[in-house]
Amino acid sequence: YTSMTTGYGTSYICNVNVNCPESLPYGDVQKGVIRIQTVYEEGVAWCSGSLMNNTAQDQRPYVLTAFHCQDGFVPLYDMWKFYFKYEVPNCINDPMAPVGCFLEGCYLRAGRPESDFLLVEIDTYVPPAGNAVMNGWDRTDNYIPDSTALISHPNGDVRKIAIDYDPLVIHPNTINWNNGVNTPPNHHLKSYIDLGTQQPGSSGGPLFDLNQRVIGQLHGGGLDTNCVSTRAYYGRLTKSWDEGIDSSQRLMDWLDPMNSGKSQLDLLDISGSSFFYTGTVIDPNGTPIPNVELVVTGDLSTSLFTDASGAYSIGPLNATDVIEIEFHKNTNITNGLSAVDILLSQKNINGLIPFTDPIKVLASDVNNSGGPTALDLITVRKVVSLLQSSFPDTESWGFEPNGITVDITTPAGTITGFKFGDVNFSADPNQ
Repeated sequence: YTSMTTGYGTSYICNVNVNCPESLPYGDVQKGVIRIQTVYEEGVAWCSGSLMNNTAQDQRPYVLTAFHCQDGFVPLYDMWKFYFKYEVPNCINDPMAPVGCFLEGCYLRAGRPESDFLLVEIDTYVPPAGNAVMNGWDRTDNYIPDSTALISHPNGDVRKIAIDYDPLVIHPNTINWNNGVNTPPNHHLKSYIDLGTQQPGSSGGPLFDLNQRVIGQLHGGGLDTNCVSTRAYYGRLTKSWDEGIDSSQRLMDWLDPMNSGKSQLDLLDISGSSFFYTGTVIDPNGTPIPNVELVVTGDLSTSLFTDASGAYSIGPLNATDVIEIEFHKNTNITNGLSAVDILLSQKNINGLIPFTDPIKVLASDVNNSGGPTALDLITVRKVVSLLQSSFPDTESWGFEPNGITVDITTPAGTITGFKFGDVNFSADPNQ
């Protein structure tokens, strides 16, 4: 990792831009390599990483990077930024830095210091504007390619390529790192780079074979400003795959969700016109609401449900698609309803303690008549007394907004769900 006093044009002169002719054997894999601005309570830094394909081929935005990019710090994952297209189109830098684009925020999925891998998932799917690919991988044990390439963002600079034209070595010894971490034997690949180099900011950059698959990620190595020492060590993907006690310490659960047992997977090109629309449904207290049904119409007709974290994903959609989404949940009519809700609603109708929260106004209008009335109070009393098993004109849950129209320009959204009649927001969203 490296400090933020870095960026465009600051890497060592011996670095090679990724669009130079030397990178041609590696095809489009560079489109999946991203610059990561890591953020901690202690400060900010640069690392590199790769979008990774998985056997479900569902475009989940998993990013493989280095464990030490956050080890020893307090990471603020919701503030991490992932930069796409941060490159120049040829071998010579332009006078102005490229603009690129970025997504912000991620979730920690897995990590383990022994092979120095970290897997995070970006908060939202990668849009077509990212011009990205999900890189493939090879987890074959004891695999030694004849030639390999590291693609990374050294010093937070534009994408660079470093090539070793000789076979790798599985490093047989313990490595004692300068942050006090000791990695065990056979968990790293050793390379002597022939073209280009690596330096701080390259950490987590993917190592590719000539089949254009990731076999590891950069941990570190030796170098100097003249690029004389170009030794590099990479955590082995085969060790990251299934070592560790559970899904928080290994890759297999995330990159092979189909439990296919595959040893290799090719890249998935997502640089075309398709996109996924994602969002979250929460209650007025900010708690996720699972099992909300989404009815999708328009250029895509389907229905799906929010997961345990209240999240949903719709797609893939074409760039020209327009869809409408309605939200539904009709469970446990009495959930959250009590005499307290009746009293609060009555004081609101009488003008004694008016509701200032628009969600409370919506929740109190159980008959969906456009505003709370005495008839709503009567209905809630009957439901609480078990004399009535439903609301006459609504489901048990309502949503704000209760429907949205989505196209490729629509940002990921948050929908607020509320239980009709529950004006003190005591309903359990899991019921």
